[in-house]
Amino acid sequence: WQVLLMRLKNLYVQYMDNFTKIWSGKLQATSFCELRVVDVFQCNNILNVVPSNIIRRLQSLEELKVCKCRTLDAVVDFEELNMEEGPTAVILPCLKRVVLHHLPKLTNIWKGNDRGIQAFQNLNSLKIKNCDSLRTIFSPFIAKLLVELQELKIKDCKILEEIVANDLGGGENKEETKMIELPKLRSLVLVHLPNLVNFCSQPYTFQQPSSVTSGDINIPMQNHQSFIVSGALSLAQPI
Repeated sequence: WQVLLMRLKNLYVQYMDNFTKIWSGKLQATSFCELRVVDVFQCNNILNVVPSNIIRRLQSLEELKVCKCRTLDAVVDFEELNMEEGPTAVILPCLKRVVLHHLPKLTNIWKGNDRGIQAFQNLNSLKIKNCDSLRTIFSPFIAKLLVELQELKIKDCKILEEIVANDLGGGENKEETKMIELPKLRSLVLVHLPNLVNFCSQPYTFQQPSSVTSGDINIPMQNHQSFIVSGALSLAQPI
C-alpha cells in the first residue's frame, strides 16, 4: 500500500506506545510535501522521528517538537541518506523551531555522517530540556550551518559535556575556517548542566553579535568561566 497525504499541514502523534515507527509503508514522492508541524508526545517505542527515507519529503517542515519519548535515540537520522544522495543532500531547509524535552535515551539530535550536508540553514530556535543521555549538541559541521539561529536554550541535561562536539575523526580540511559564525544569535541560555566543561574543546572561534543576551548561564562554579568577550566566543576555552 502507498501513503499519499499531499495537503496535510500538521501531524500530532501522541500516546502511541504501540508505534515503533511514525512513518511506514511506501511513500510517494509528494507525500507530506506540505507538512509544516510535527509534534510527537509520549510515544515510548520509537527510536527516531525523522528517518532518512522521509527527510527529502519534509521540505516544508517548520516546527518539530518531541517530548517524553522514553526510547528515542535520535531525532533526525540521515545515515542512509548520505549513501543515497551523496554530499549535496539538502535536509529540512524550512525548519525554524525545534523543541526537545524529557528524552532520557536521546544520544544524538542529528545522527549520521554530516560532512558536506546542507541542512538547518533556517533554524532560528532550539530548546532542549531534560535529555540526560546527550553529551554534545552539534558537530562542528552542523554548527557552521546555523546562520539563522537566534535562540539556544539548554536546561537540565545531566551529562552534557560540550555544546559543539570534538571532531574525533580529525577529518576537517586544514584549510577550512576555524570560525563558527552565529550572526543572528540573540539569546543563549545554559542552565543546570552539571557536567558542562567546554563549549567546544577544539580551537574554533565563535563569532556572534555583541548584543547577544547571555545572562541566563547557571552551571557549577568550578566549571564557570566567562566566555563572552567583545562579541566573540572562544570555543577553545573551558567554561
